[in-house]
Amino acid sequence: MLRYFSKAVPVPAIVSNHDCYSPCSADGTLTFADGHSARWTLYSDGLSRLDWRAGGSIFLFHAANGWRDPFQAYDAPP
Repeated sequence: MLRYFSKAVPVPAIVSNHDCYSPCSADGTLTFADGHSARWTLYSDGLSRLDWRAGGSIFLFHAANGWRDPFQAYDAPP
């Protein structure tokens, strides 16, 4: 998870609805040294969503997350 979150980049929320969607996911909570925390959901296509405890959310994407997406199109590159 540390590798994913250190390499993922912010993307517009619209990406989650149109370009990248997979029903396979994992979730958990991130807590930073300063006490801030966020609930995360990571999907097999490399997209994740962070919901900050203080409010608001952000979408992140890491194309080479190393988790094979079983719903990726057969003709799409891995």
